[in-house]
Amino acid sequence: MYDIWFYIFFWVMGVLFAFPILAIGMVWLFSQKPISIQEPTLQTIQILLSTIKTKQGFDAFLRKFLKNFAVIPTDEKDSKFWFALVEKIAHSKFLDIDEVSELRQELENANSGNEKQIADMISGVLKTRKKG
Repeated sequence: MYDIWFYIFFWVMGVLFAFPILAIGMVWLFSQKPISIQEPTLQTIQILLSTIKTKQGFDAFLRKFLKNFAVIPTDEKDSKFWFALVEKIAHSKFLDIDEVSELRQELENANSGNEKQIADMISGVLKTRKKG
């Protein structure tokens, strides 16, 4: 079709123009900081709980809480804070009694050694809810 020099010329031009672009792209790629995703803490979850205004927002919050904090923390201070937070969640106006009992069951399943504590705490919340 064409002379061999035609193909050699265009291959050389392609490599000469593409190499600097690829090199700059690789330098830029490796110079970027890695994206860090921060895991939520109990304190951020508590702040998030206080800002909820709708049932849909509460359901999203509850899914996030159960995904990240279904298991009681091992630290004693954090475990007390966790129980206080679960009590606030169970006492929420967005949960009816059936949903609170489902929450209790999920938490008991995730914390095999502390079923009694969780059941006592949530039953106490349900007793105070019935009075109010």
